This record gives sequence, C-alpha cells and structure tokens, in this order.
Amino acid sequence: MGIRYQSPGVLTSRVAPDFDPDKASILAASKATSLLMIEGIDSRGRRSLNFATAFFIAPSLLLTAGHAALEAAGAVRTDLYIFHPGTQQLDWNQVSRRTPSAIRCTVVQNLYMGDRSPSRDIAILSSGSFESAHFLLLSGDRIPVHRNVDVIGYPGEKRNLWLTEKHEGLNNVEESGAAGETLLPTRQLVVTRGVVAYDAEDLTSYTISTCPGLSGACVMFNGKVHGITLVCI
Repeated sequence: MGIRYQSPGVLTSRVAPDFDPDKASILAASKATSLLMIEGIDSRGRRSLNFATAFFIAPSLLLTAGHAALEAAGAVRTDLYIFHPGTQQLDWNQVSRRTPSAIRCTVVQNLYMGDRSPSRDIAILSSGSFESAHFLLLSGDRIPVHRNVDVIGYPGEKRNLWLTEKHEGLNNVEESGAAGETLLPTRQLVVTRGVVAYDAEDLTSYTISTCPGLSGACVMFNGKVHGITLVCI
C-alpha cells in the first residue's frame, strides 16, 4: 500500500517535509479509503461510469458525497462499487472490468438536498458482507481558520469541459490538464493539502488543489477526520 503526497504548487512524487508530522495518521486514513465507482445502465444497455471517493467509518459502513451516490443520469439501473481500501492505483481496464476486488455497495441513507443545503452533501453506504480492517472515527472538533487540512482520495479525469468551466482564463487548456494530471494523477491514491478559509458549525470551506473524483474524500485536521456525528434513520 502506498500513497502519493502533494501540496498546491508541488509537482513531485516525493514526500514534502511538512507532511512528516502527519504521515502516520494520513497513512492510517488511506488504508480506510476506497475508490467509488457509479455504474449506470440505460434503457439500451449502454454503460456509463463515474467515480468518487468513499471512506470507511465502521467495518461495513462508508461515507461519501451525497451527490456522488445519486442515480446515474438517464439510467434505468445504477450500481455502486468500491475497490479494496488502500489500493494505491487503479487503471481504466481494472475499474471497467471490476478487478481486482470490486465490492458492491448499497446506499443506506442519502442526505443530499441539492445546492439548497451544501452541508448535507453526505451519503452513508454499506459494503454488505465485506468488512474493512481499517476505519476512521469522526471528530466534531471545529477547525481554526488558516490551518492546514488534508484531503485523501482518488482524483478523476480532468476533462476539458471541467477545466474551462471551473477555471476561467486558462491560456492553454491542454497544458493545464497535463499539469493537473501531474499534480493529481487519475485514480491514484493521493493526499492534497490546503488551508481552511471559513469554518461554521456545519460547514467548513478550504482552499485546496482538487478535481472530480475527490468528492466524498475525508478531510483531516490534526490527525482526526473532521465531520459531524450521523444517525441512520
């Protein structure tokens, strides 16, 4: 098991020195982190694949982003799969063929209510009979502003449409996409570091290098996963 360390502006696979004090907790969190695949089948049998990140909070329960766990657009059937937690990297052939160790998941509860309530963009998943040996406990501690936080997960593809919509004024979309791939390689387990800009009772905002695929990843501060206590109903 391995994990690639990155921080904004650092285009290298070496471990940055400022990660060293948190290395043990980051590695522990990575062992509980999985690539989440959302597979949709439409009425003509065509298959669509989307990706996010999920992490275990109990042996067979995971958290992810609520918007990532919705029914696939235009699908008559949507199936969710995770891959074995802590897997360092997955290529396209592996995920499309569901190898190795694809585990079917079901949605226990989805709190997502659209853009009306961004703090409820959370879904709880069950991995069924699969139990992870590693899982993370949530901390309700407030995070002070201007402090570092780490996000651990699996970046997705940096498509040109996403680059142009989310990053106005890019001089060269192709070069920007290549730089983004160097910083956050697709479907490779990484940690990216940023700074808290705002923290309220139920929502934390931070400035960080991110991209599609990292939705649902855990946010760590001082070795703890930051979040709120959830009750399944």
